[in-house]
Amino acid sequence: MKKIFFTLLVTAFFFISVGTTQAGEVFRQYLNDNLPIVITQISQGKFDPVFTEIKIMLNNGKLKREEKLYILDKCFEQAKNLGYYSEGGELYELAYSVEGIDKKLAQDIHTKLSQFYENARFWRKAINTHFYYLQNIKVDDKEKKQVLFEIVQNYINLLQFKKAERVLGEILKLASEDRDFAYVFYYQAVCNFSQNNYKEALRFYDKALSFDMLENIEKGRAYYNMGLCYEINNEIRNAISYYKKASEFYDNEVVISKRLERLKQKAPTAYNEIMNEKNKS
Repeated sequence: MKKIFFTLLVTAFFFISVGTTQAGEVFRQYLNDNLPIVITQISQGKFDPVFTEIKIMLNNGKLKREEKLYILDKCFEQAKNLGYYSEGGELYELAYSVEGIDKKLAQDIHTKLSQFYENARFWRKAINTHFYYLQNIKVDDKEKKQVLFEIVQNYINLLQFKKAERVLGEILKLASEDRDFAYVFYYQAVCNFSQNNYKEALRFYDKALSFDMLENIEKGRAYYNMGLCYEINNEIRNAISYYKKASEFYDNEVVISKRLERLKQKAPTAYNEIMNEKNKS
C-alpha cells in the first residue's frame, strides 16, 4: 500500500512539473505517457520491462542529453526509495551511455553511483564503478589517487587485503605529497594487522604516523591497533603507552579504558609509571 501511495505521489509530481517547465514537446509527452508506466513497474519490482523501456528511451534521438539524464535520475530515485538498491544502481549506470556525456557529467555520475553503492554496502559494485570511471574517463593524478584510495577502502571492507595492497602499490607510484605516503602506509598497516602480521603492521603504522598527516580518527586507530599488537606480543609497557596515546584521538574511550584497566591488573607498576608521564604523541 505504501509503495502504491508513493507511486501516486511521484506520478502527480511529474504531471505538475510538466506544466511548469520549458521542456520540449517530446520530453513532455514522455513524462506524461511513458514515465508514469515505468515508475509503476519499478514500484512493482518488474525491472525487465523497465530496462527495455529505458534502453529504448536512450536511443531516442529526439530527447536531449539533459532530458535523458533527468528520466534516469527519477527512475533511480524511485528504485532506491523503494529499496531496490541493486536494480536502481544498474539503472543509473546507464547514464554513462547517454550520448554527449562530458567529463563533468561523468564525474557527477561516478560520484553519485559510488557513494550510493558504498552507503548501501555494495562494496564490489562500488569497486567496479571506480574502475570503470578510471578506464573510461581521463583524470589527472590527484583524482586518480583519490579514486584508488576509495577502491582500497572497499577491498578492505570485503576483506580482500591482497587486492588492496596491489592497489596501494599503484598509489605509491603516483605519491608525491606527505599525505599520500602517510595514507599508503596507514592502509598497508591496516591490511597487515587484519592478516595478523603484527610486526609489519607496527612498522607501517609507525611510518604512517611519522608524516603527521593522518586525520585524528585514523591517528587514534593507528595508536590503538599498535597497542593491540604490543599486547598480543605481551609487550605490556608498550601496549599501555600506545593505548594512552590512542585515548587522545580514538573515537571509543570505553574500549580503551577497558584495555588499560586490564593491563593495570597485569602490570600495576608499569601502568602507574606510564600513565603519570606527560603524553608524547
